[in-house]
Amino acid sequence: MKRIAIIIAIIFLAGIGFCEIDQKLYEKMSDEYCIADVENCLIWGLKDQAAEILEIVAKRGNPDAIRLLETYYADYRMDFQDEIITDKHSIDDAVNCFIWGLNDKAAEILELLAKRENVHAMRLLGIYYIEYISDSKTEQDLKQKEGFHWLTKAAEKGDPVAMSQLGYCYLFGLQTDIDKKKGFELYKKAASLGYNSAEEYLLLNYIIMVNEGIEEITSDIFQLIKKGADEGNLQALNALGNMYYLGRGVQEDKKKAVNIYKKLVEQKYSFGYTNLAVCYIKGDGVEKNYKKAESLLKQVIEGKISDPPYYMSNDIGHAFYLLQLLYSDNQYGMLDTEQARYCSEMAKRHGWY
Repeated sequence: MKRIAIIIAIIFLAGIGFCEIDQKLYEKMSDEYCIADVENCLIWGLKDQAAEILEIVAKRGNPDAIRLLETYYADYRMDFQDEIITDKHSIDDAVNCFIWGLNDKAAEILELLAKRENVHAMRLLGIYYIEYISDSKTEQDLKQKEGFHWLTKAAEKGDPVAMSQLGYCYLFGLQTDIDKKKGFELYKKAASLGYNSAEEYLLLNYIIMVNEGIEEITSDIFQLIKKGADEGNLQALNALGNMYYLGRGVQEDKKKAVNIYKKLVEQKYSFGYTNLAVCYIKGDGVEKNYKKAESLLKQVIEGKISDPPYYMSNDIGHAFYLLQLLYSDNQYGMLDTEQARYCSEMAKRHGWY
């Protein structure tokens, strides 16, 4: 993969020639590849080269290139009047200004539209300001307050994306007091309106709540976690197993938990290995089997599980910790003081204890 990335970078840099573009090269390239190089130029801060490539593509009648050039050559005009610019046209201008890195100009356009009660502009302006970062704490605070204001306005008008962003503000106390109940309600409403990202974030927070033992597990939480598990989300499936193992939100059923953990092991999901190992050590939902537990834990620390995001250092620490228990107590039939000491040290290095 590194070699491919290097080759692509060389081709791109050869095309722009560091200072000026090779026009003949871009005249032969497809619109798709030209636009991709425009994006690369913007990443490298080469705005003039980006404009030159756009000119070539625009002459072919490509609407995306024409629109971007309109913004570039209009000197990012801000002297237009409300009556001569449509909302759609102005939203496109704002987005293009963001693309070119002209954030202040984009904000000016969006403020004009937001004052016309344009929900799309309210949402974009709210997101931009709520994430505003400045060296001046006073300026940052003022901008983020504006962001909270516009997100609230857009959410009140039924915008699900704004609801989701506002939910985040309430969950983490961003320009408001922490109100988890209100935050979750906003996420739920956004999800009910079809905003998938809100449902995904809500699911993630519910999973954390289950795994860390915080909050009461309601039927709503159980249903969303089960839905995520049924759709193949391994984190949700693991949380579901933990719910059955601990009897949180459902009737305790350790056998069912074991079956879930076995499914996770089949999917090479690290938490499935450690959770199933605990069951074999304690004899919860399955007959005690210390050798099987040891085998599962060794697979975690040896990396014989799935790639990120499921391969987590903290779970490696848990695996070392459990191995340390097996090797330090003769009741498990595998006493090994040296290995126990080593596993204890490795568990600490990986953040366990």
